Amino acid sequence: MTVHSIDGYEITDKRNVNKDMVRGLETLLKDAQAGEIVGIVGAVQYTDSSTGTISCGYRKISPIIGTLQRQIINMARD
Repeated sequence: MTVHSIDGYEITDKRNVNKDMVRGLETLLKDAQAGEIVGIVGAVQYTDSSTGTISCGYRKISPIIGTLQRQIINMARD
């Protein structure tokens, strides 16, 4: 028996490493360590389809909100 979320995705406990995601996070970490990234706001999704957020260090709210709105639109199109 499988369990699905309300939007039809299978909820799984498979903990496979997503290499693309790890590379993206490593790039962000390197940029933060170099002082290039001064803040981050984002959403995360776990293997069981639950979600969470991250928010730290940002200085100006308007640019962050604008970027998040663009990302929401792009994700809705996919």
